[in-house]
Amino acid sequence: MAGPSMKRCPSCDAAVEEADAWCTACGAGLGDHAHAGPDAVQPAATAPASHPVGTTPGEPSPEVFRTEPGEPPLPVPPVPPVPLGPVAGAPRAKKAALLEEGTIVDNKYAIVRMLGEGGMGVVYLARDVHTKVEVVLKAVRPELAHRKDVRERTLAEGRALARIDHPNVVHLNAVVADADSLWLVMQYIEGESLDRTIKRYAEEANGLPLTVALDLFKQVLAGVAAAHREGVIHRDLKPANVLVRRKDGVAKVTDFGIAKPTDEAREGAGKTKGVIGSLWYMSPEQVQGRRDLDPRADVYALGILFFEMLAGHVPFDAPSSYEIMRKHVEEALPSVCALRAELPTWVDDVLSRACAKDREKRFASCEEFLATIQALAGGQATMVGGRPTIVAAATADPAPRPSITSGTASMTTPGEAPRSRVPWLVGAVVLLGAGVGIAYQLGSRPKGRPAAPPSATVAEPAPSEEGVEAPTSSPTEAPSSAPPDPLAALAGRWRTESSRELEAVRTGDVVEFRIVDPAQFAPADYRAGEARFVLAPGDGPGVFSVEDKIRPEPPLGFTYDSNRARTSCQEVWSTVDGRPLRAVLAGDRITIDFAKIAPSGKNFLREDKTVTSCTGLRDVPASVGRTVLLRAP
Repeated sequence: MAGPSMKRCPSCDAAVEEADAWCTACGAGLGDHAHAGPDAVQPAATAPASHPVGTTPGEPSPEVFRTEPGEPPLPVPPVPPVPLGPVAGAPRAKKAALLEEGTIVDNKYAIVRMLGEGGMGVVYLARDVHTKVEVVLKAVRPELAHRKDVRERTLAEGRALARIDHPNVVHLNAVVADADSLWLVMQYIEGESLDRTIKRYAEEANGLPLTVALDLFKQVLAGVAAAHREGVIHRDLKPANVLVRRKDGVAKVTDFGIAKPTDEAREGAGKTKGVIGSLWYMSPEQVQGRRDLDPRADVYALGILFFEMLAGHVPFDAPSSYEIMRKHVEEALPSVCALRAELPTWVDDVLSRACAKDREKRFASCEEFLATIQALAGGQATMVGGRPTIVAAATADPAPRPSITSGTASMTTPGEAPRSRVPWLVGAVVLLGAGVGIAYQLGSRPKGRPAAPPSATVAEPAPSEEGVEAPTSSPTEAPSSAPPDPLAALAGRWRTESSRELEAVRTGDVVEFRIVDPAQFAPADYRAGEARFVLAPGDGPGVFSVEDKIRPEPPLGFTYDSNRARTSCQEVWSTVDGRPLRAVLAGDRITIDFAKIAPSGKNFLREDKTVTSCTGLRDVPASVGRTVLLRAP
């Protein structure tokens, strides 16, 4: 198959694609495609637009305003072109050579290898020669480092990162700058970008399991919220700008290359012209060229990102950039629940609000977005009439029931006399999210709007004709049958949301969820018939205590010597930080807490490429994760 048509850069003579507007070697503008600056993007009445490509972090796509022949232009103010081509008689710049392994930068960072390369710079893996800690060096190309606009953008990214100190944001270590070079020294995350994670799951199924997606997405929300609290709007949120650490699954937001202080964004200050960012994740106000952006532009992008995690693809795509932008402005978000019937219906409601075309109707902040998801996913709220409504926590049987009389409720347990009557709203659960009280409703107000009536409700039972609770059986009556066995409903075949199978088998007063196919759990060293979880009756109906029998995955590139390592390479967790692990059964669905542990290399004793034993697993830091089992057909 023939490759793309090529041309030569008039500045450095490098080979570039015909459609490129900037030289990827020296950064010079290419003739008629020259822009007003590195942030500017021009409408082009040229050949039919090709499918837009993903942007290099911090750089706009040159295809953003290209339209198909005959298509009307988008409502974005034009930007007069300012040619940045080569000056007549000027010497041609040559592409700088890549730094070799072992090169020392700033007297302390030794280059290990190149991680990536783009038109504006090169990213290296390096090692601090004093601490031996690996870091990332983001280097502006020497031929561009002297340019004022490039230096300003890079230093702006450094300033943005320096203001944010949060475990879900990549940490900035230092900025190295002199007259001829410019570097950002950042935390190195060993893992993969979220777009690769999404691609892996999309190849196997529709998208990430809901529990996995929620775990990662809530971390991303927390990281972006921290940036917003420091007055920084990201403006280019997308899966490629989220890194997932391999050892513990921690998500880190990165690439603040086009981030902007909130006060400048709201006032439209700065030199940025046109539209920048990644087209598939742009809010309608970004697509339309508005310059008074606020954090709700990031909220929109996060909604698109969450949709992609669950669906395996973006909601708005088309052969042309114009059509993608039109969809962001005009078309309603598709239903992800229509693509995956097992998802709870509240997912569509949350996404619709996050991606509302009118930013006044979106979540006012990432904290509000996060708190709403936590309430709905944690069962603290449920969808009633299209809105999440607070529900009371479950109690053990026999459950008190409200008896409604003249607008008040008395709590009555079968066989007991009514207790003192109290206003019925006293029983409503008050939820607090991110330091502020939040009514978990999809119609809650943005900042600055008048407060709406509270939406938290408690469903009232239908009263009898007399307005009091219907009579119950006498406490002296013998029960008609023995109480049900709480473990009986667990037996049978179950599968995880990633299609791993477990067989639930009753053993005395517990149920063991046993491995069916060990290959599904590789490279962890489980065997067929071995218990993965053990459940025992808990403190309420449908609630069980959990023993999590963990066999950790070996370090990357190693396998287990099964005969020698099995005894020591397992740990059983029933609590994490003093909190008991529990499971909740709801019909054909079990939600199970488990221990997320992150052992390091020192926890594995190795010979050649095999692990022979483990040590200190009980002392490894742990956090609570959650998985869902569905009854297998």
